Amino acid sequence: MKVELNNKVYTGKLLTSNKLKIKVKDKSDVIYFDAWQNKASYFSKKDYVKDVIFHTITETGVLKNCFPILSLNDDFVILNWDTREA
Repeated sequence: MKVELNNKVYTGKLLTSNKLKIKVKDKSDVIYFDAWQNKASYFSKKDYVKDVIFHTITETGVLKNCFPILSLNDDFVILNWDTREA
């Protein structure tokens, strides 16, 4: 599955029906995902979740209410979402 975030396209591995594992490409990605993840500590969910465009071989749509969880080693991020609309 591919997702569009931070003016980039990321290819990730679908782990479950609402989790995608994305390899972090460089330090700017770590900063972006870390800042987004840290908003969860200070804001309510409606203020830090985002809708993200996704592409698969058979469909294109929107992942609703996405939020990231950055790995401890900063080498990948798990993107979680509530619902998926094609």
